[in-house]
Amino acid sequence: MRHSSAIQHNSSTSALALASIGVVFGDIGTSPLYALAAIFKFDKNLINQVAVFGAVSCIFWTLMSVVSFKYVSLILRADNQGEGGIFSMMSLATSVKNLKATTKGVIIFLGVLGASLFYGDSVITPAITILSSMEGLKLFGQELSLLVIPASLTIVIVLFLLQRLGTAIVGSSFGPIMIIWFLLIGINGLNNALDYPAIFNALNPFFAYRFIISHFGMFFVILGAIVLAVTGAEALYADMGHFGRKPIRLAWFFLVLPSLTFCYLGQGAILIQNPDSLSNLFFLSFPAPLFVIVFVITTLAAIIASQAVITGTFSLTQQAIQTGLLPRMKIVHTSLKERGQIYIPTVNTILGTAVVATILFFGSSDALAHAYGLSVTAAMAIDTILAYVVARYLWNFSRLIVVSVTIFLLFFDLSFLIACSLKLFEGGWFTLLLATSMAFIILTWKKGRGLVSDQLIKDTPTLQEIILSIDAHQSQYAIVDNVAVFMTHDEQVAPQALVYNLRHNKIIHRLNIILSVVTTTRPFEVGDDKIQFHKLSDNFYTVRVLAGFMERIKIPKILTRISTTYQLPIKISSVSYFLGKITVVKIRTKEMNFIRATIFRVMYFNSSSAVSYFSIPSEQVIELGVRISL
Repeated sequence: MRHSSAIQHNSSTSALALASIGVVFGDIGTSPLYALAAIFKFDKNLINQVAVFGAVSCIFWTLMSVVSFKYVSLILRADNQGEGGIFSMMSLATSVKNLKATTKGVIIFLGVLGASLFYGDSVITPAITILSSMEGLKLFGQELSLLVIPASLTIVIVLFLLQRLGTAIVGSSFGPIMIIWFLLIGINGLNNALDYPAIFNALNPFFAYRFIISHFGMFFVILGAIVLAVTGAEALYADMGHFGRKPIRLAWFFLVLPSLTFCYLGQGAILIQNPDSLSNLFFLSFPAPLFVIVFVITTLAAIIASQAVITGTFSLTQQAIQTGLLPRMKIVHTSLKERGQIYIPTVNTILGTAVVATILFFGSSDALAHAYGLSVTAAMAIDTILAYVVARYLWNFSRLIVVSVTIFLLFFDLSFLIACSLKLFEGGWFTLLLATSMAFIILTWKKGRGLVSDQLIKDTPTLQEIILSIDAHQSQYAIVDNVAVFMTHDEQVAPQALVYNLRHNKIIHRLNIILSVVTTTRPFEVGDDKIQFHKLSDNFYTVRVLAGFMERIKIPKILTRISTTYQLPIKISSVSYFLGKITVVKIRTKEMNFIRATIFRVMYFNSSSAVSYFSIPSEQVIELGVRISL
């Protein structure tokens, strides 16, 4: 089942395909700004007809192998209720029956690493894309080259400041603008190719083979540049839930792939005829009278590509919060109609600051090209490994077929990864630093959260023990004629707020609901078992809410549904919500060193309250503080 609003409104496949062009293909669609030129910029003396044929051929067959075959034809099959992305793949892989704990741990680690790599990519993509487009200013006069950095920073800052307004208005124009972009680069590329028909020889894979063999000593250096042509390929899978498999395939094969192919062919033709065009190959492949129009459209395309990455980062963060990999943060839904249109202030500030710092540090798209690619290729390899687990053990496909296809795909993935790793000291370290830092933070939060949970369970009686104690000492407690809801992570264990309320206030409510929200491995839970209701006694009930990792649960709505379904006398406006506010005062454990413990405490202290996260009316909330030491 797909939950995109577009699908809910029964839009046609063609309409969804057009809509997907602006969101799904923004990153890979702007790769012609720098991809082909990057192959020759490390040695301009390589430029000749055969070499250019080979370079263009390498890009074309990489697009066919990595994007058309791997992602569009294979990976898109691995949908989780129609949703895609690293967490969907991880959830599918971990849902395999009889999975060993060690194997499950490795899968989760790969999922965390893949997510961390995406965060690194989300910093570099806006920086290199916007820088590349602004470098077109040099065509209007060398003195304007001084404006490249200021103009890039201005666009980035404005873009991130506008995120709080939502992307509904901007998003509606993504598709049409990117369609114009693809038609522009495709038609211009075809025109340049027809002026030099020999360039069509580049579609012959023999030239790719010859290019690699004749420059085998620089094999990985060349691959490190070629991979720039497929950055953004993983977005096809990540955005599947918004548009569906068929519309994405339709858009790729009928518009995006032909346009990119003609564009690279045209750039190759221009480069052969005028090697000096390498200085700004993309813009110089257009007629001079069109420079202004091309510059404007390129800038818009760069902004759209950046916006798509920012939106994807918000979505990924929301999923990470739901699955317990990151602390709760304030999430603002900027549209009443679009489920996926969210804004996360904390992420926006950190990401915007990082992009600005990246532009200032590297200063040009050429310098950033060295840092680009490592996170993308590593994420591609992780996709292949997880896809193997899903295909072999969840779908029970033939071992021979699955292993053969996996080896073929990993050959490309690992070759590209090794190639990008060679640029480690030229800028690749930056990507690695971003990804490892994010992975460290996620794993620290996951570990610390587990330790806190274990400590709470260790020091807290079970819910059944509390109920038996109340029955045995009823005379000690005053009964309040009201409904109390106690939030908990585990309905078998007595909530700390309940224990403290009984111990210090000596109060029992007429109706006590112990409510837990459990995130599942599916994006959405819509079955009859979404709400699991159990009566423990005349005064106590447990409610277990199953939530998909892309859902937002609103507790008052859950209570309304329970009241109607089970005929409970719940007046929503007078319910008292008891929350335990936990303060971690010390962490003295061999399982976390001082640095990780400090980071966890800071994250825990700054995490958003369950009040806003679950849409609980703040005026009905009673928080009871709990101090624990680990």
